[in-house]
Amino acid sequence: MLCDIGGTNVRLAWKTGQAAYAEERCYKVADFSSLDEVIKTFCDGRQIHDACIALAGPTSENTLALTNAHWRFSRSDVKRQFAINRLEVINDFTAQAWAVPYLDAHEKHQIAKGQAKDNTPIAVIGPGTGMGVSGLIPVPQGWSALSGEGGHVSFAPVDDEEIEVLRVLQKRFGRVSIERLLSGQGLENIHQALAEIEGLSVPTRTAPAISSAALDAEAVREGQASLEKQALTMFCAILGSCAGDIALTLGAWGGVYIGGGIVPQILGFFARSPFRSRFEHKGRFESRIAAIPTYVVTAEHPALKGTAAYLSQTS
Repeated sequence: MLCDIGGTNVRLAWKTGQAAYAEERCYKVADFSSLDEVIKTFCDGRQIHDACIALAGPTSENTLALTNAHWRFSRSDVKRQFAINRLEVINDFTAQAWAVPYLDAHEKHQIAKGQAKDNTPIAVIGPGTGMGVSGLIPVPQGWSALSGEGGHVSFAPVDDEEIEVLRVLQKRFGRVSIERLLSGQGLENIHQALAEIEGLSVPTRTAPAISSAALDAEAVREGQASLEKQALTMFCAILGSCAGDIALTLGAWGGVYIGGGIVPQILGFFARSPFRSRFEHKGRFESRIAAIPTYVVTAEHPALKGTAAYLSQTS
């Protein structure tokens, strides 16, 4: 059994191959009082032999809690209650990283040039509710996925406008991590900071509303909407700088993959944005990093594919 628990939805499926699944079902977290209850509903009496659960939050302890939902559960209790032979619990973004080597051609979209080198590390990043960062390292049996908190490294502005945004956010947060800009809330923070810098009084807007206004060519011609386009453009530029830094840190000559819930929704805008130029803008290493391909992950449920891959490779 495969399970991907988010703050809003929980998806379950049965593993059918190395990185394959079938009979996927989606349930609302709010409709169930516990994970046990939703597993019972999904299985409907069917025996679970092995299982992998991906969730948003730390996974090293026996008792686990979701970052953005009310569920708490014990891995030992779940294993005992459903007589599971092997139960694995991994971070949701680590699961997305595990999916990357098994993505089909239609499940990823390449941004600009670049050619992956075989048997070299791959970087995986993803702005969504938070900012996920992982990496895949080649090992004799396949791949090993890194589990860290790269979304909480410090924001490094590269031009005067970003320095001004940093100053505004420092007043609010003190230390400013990259997640303060590269996430849904981060896009809202950029929008609010730009308004403050320009002395504009604008209503607080959600990330989807900012993206929608920026993507609407007719709305962009209006005064207020230009601020949304400016915010989304800065978001993409900062993501490019961050992705380039991570690529250099990991030596990710195998490529950089961008997941999460935001970028796949703005794919056309993203491809035309400063993302790639900022990705390559690395001084003495510009020619080397220009050879690294960048992809947007467009697979529908990569975490389920990743949990299947994890069970296969670590068995």
